[in-house]
Amino acid sequence: MDMNRITVRKLDENVLSVNVPTGSPLAERIRDIPGTRWSSVLQRWSVPFTECTVEALRQVFQGQDCQVDSDIFSVRTASGSCNETVRLLESLRKEMDGRSYSVQTVKSYLYFIGDLLQFCGKSPVDLQEGDVARYLDELEVKRATTSSTRNIALSAIKFFFDSTLKRPLNTGIVRPKRERKIPTVLCREDVLRLVQSPDNLKHRAILVLAYSGGLRVGEIARLQTADIDCERKVILVRSGRGMRERCTLLSEMAFRIMNEYLEEYRPGEWLFEGQKHNQPITVRMIQKVFEVASERLGFKPPLSIHALRHSFAAHLLEDGIDIRYVQRLMGHESSRTTEIYSAVAAREEAGTSVSLDCADSSLQRAE
Repeated sequence: MDMNRITVRKLDENVLSVNVPTGSPLAERIRDIPGTRWSSVLQRWSVPFTECTVEALRQVFQGQDCQVDSDIFSVRTASGSCNETVRLLESLRKEMDGRSYSVQTVKSYLYFIGDLLQFCGKSPVDLQEGDVARYLDELEVKRATTSSTRNIALSAIKFFFDSTLKRPLNTGIVRPKRERKIPTVLCREDVLRLVQSPDNLKHRAILVLAYSGGLRVGEIARLQTADIDCERKVILVRSGRGMRERCTLLSEMAFRIMNEYLEEYRPGEWLFEGQKHNQPITVRMIQKVFEVASERLGFKPPLSIHALRHSFAAHLLEDGIDIRYVQRLMGHESSRTTEIYSAVAAREEAGTSVSLDCADSSLQRAE
């Protein structure tokens, strides 16, 4: 089958297989269809076979040259209510885009709204408070999801009601209390080993910036070349959570690696360019860089690149840096969020550490 051709095939009575050419902007629109999953086995998108998803695919591929199994559109013709559902979900996506919500937030909100509609078997305009309560109960009792997941689901539903349906959601539901988990923090020796691990200079630059500035993975992906101020040794984060700008640290080690990276790669607008020219690197690619490096060192999952951000905060507090300064560097709205790292810092304080900024000889060896 031609991988450079748009194809829609029926896998079974409930699932469609959708292929779009690599790098096509249509992939982003496919990803937004509720219930859609990327199949690493098929190397295609798996899409639920429903009236609403068929209607959504019609709109995505309108005017495109594509191969479609003959009975997909003919057997399931979208109804008027389904057209309205697709329109409302598209309106929800545009509202989030207009507010500069992160890609992950958009994806999560669309997923939970789609899942809610599928669970209730109703169009959005017919949703009632009782439907929402039953859905949240389903998430808690039958699916045994975490409180964090249920909080995201409730936020998505409330946002959908307020911004798209234009009516308040008065469920009387108390938000699930978030579990206070102690964040995963690496010792400084392990951080040093991790950032030196990749043979690729670009990958080392990504990891060392994640730690040096305490950056979220989405913030790394959206860094522009102009955001690295080598003269002042700071990183400007323009697209932080809540769209709050902040400045954070560019350590001596990060400074040296970034100078080498900028000289060798000479990036354009985006500091870390993706596979497609003039487009930023994807969040998934950054996660993959971390996963490969951690697997090489034998670090056991679950461990994500966010551990470098956690480590940054904990190590600063270990060094006696004022918590409110760390709060500003991390971009936390409340100091209570930063306080959790104090417990980790106290726990690790007795251990011996090697500073990243004293690793010149090791860095040269890694090159």
